[in-house]
Amino acid sequence: MIEIEILTSNLGCSKCDLAMEIIKKVTSKYEGKIKVIKTDIIKHPEKLTKYSVLTTPSVVINGKLAFEGTPNEKELDEKIKRAL
Repeated sequence: MIEIEILTSNLGCSKCDLAMEIIKKVTSKYEGKIKVIKTDIIKHPEKLTKYSVLTTPSVVINGKLAFEGTPNEKELDEKIKRAL
């Protein structure tokens, strides 16, 4: 199973909402193969240090930083296919 973690900020981050929509759309075709976790960096600031992240949203796939910023659907899908 692939684990996708989206690092977000709940302080009015519209790009975080867009990233979550893209992740939901792309992962919907991999039913049962992907676990999506949404992590608020305000509540879990240790994640910023762990992944050396400077911006939200950021996307981590299987414990490795995959995107800083909002991923596009094609790039996200390609990274998921490589992780399968």
